[in-house]
Amino acid sequence: MNSYNGFEPKQRYKALKWFREQQRLGFRPIKPTKCDVCTQTKGALEYHSEDYSDPFGANIGQFGLCYTCHMMIHCRYKSINSWNVYKKALEEKKVFKPFYSRNWIWFKKQCLTEKFAFMDYELVKENNYKVLLEIEAGTYIPKKKVIKNKEEQLDIFSV
Repeated sequence: MNSYNGFEPKQRYKALKWFREQQRLGFRPIKPTKCDVCTQTKGALEYHSEDYSDPFGANIGQFGLCYTCHMMIHCRYKSINSWNVYKKALEEKKVFKPFYSRNWIWFKKQCLTEKFAFMDYELVKENNYKVLLEIEAGTYIPKKKVIKNKEEQLDIFSV
């Protein structure tokens, strides 16, 4: 596991361990039932976090995502052209054929290298494209501010 959104692998593993325990205890579903972005209900669906900060809560596993949306979110900085193609496709309400397993080789080929050119898709009436834009804008990452030469983390979800 790599660093993501400023969170080191150690913190991400700690959050994942906490989340898995919540699932084991029945507090969280084992698997999402649909993608919170494209609305896909088939194939590999998994949880995604933008914020791994303590204390753990709703911020861990905040989004249910299909494999394509999940990997595109994680690849958005290194594969900007593919990311832009994907955003445009979602804006046009396209949902690509699902990946039924976490197959990085096929994902990389079809989505990053070929930029979705040969992937089958269907059009949907509604999706949650706005969530993708909010993730891209950093809406769900805790904001930080400097107070008297100290960095203090603020919870952007509190009132």
